[in-house]
Amino acid sequence: MVNPLLHMNKAADFMLYLKRELDLLVRTHAEHVEVLNCTKNSVAIRLYNLGKRPTTYQILVNPDKLGWASSLTIDTIINEMKPAHQSLKTNSIYAGFVINTAKELMAQPCDGNKRETLKNFEPLGLLYRKREDADLSP
Repeated sequence: MVNPLLHMNKAADFMLYLKRELDLLVRTHAEHVEVLNCTKNSVAIRLYNLGKRPTTYQILVNPDKLGWASSLTIDTIINEMKPAHQSLKTNSIYAGFVINTAKELMAQPCDGNKRETLKNFEPLGLLYRKREDADLSP
């Protein structure tokens, strides 16, 4: 059971809780949004855009020396959809704030999917590189 007070949870336990919460949200956004495990202390949210690289956000749980969650960071990795998609970097000690912010980020408009993205871009870690044979004309 995860305690609503962030600092009362082990970082790994909170990551499992966060991933589960975000996976439930992905079901409502179908193929436009994806949640990925990055490391044991972070997840990434990807919003697929037609003809552009996916907007990618990372949520990182910052543990203290004993492994307890001390704060959360949300960071924008890539955003080619400015101003339609929000760019941010924020820290918080409040789990509810970070989860609500993630929900808002996932609700942003996106019109692409992974299959279409892979036609024009090739994965490079959390980023994507344009394919040489890509046709990005509208």
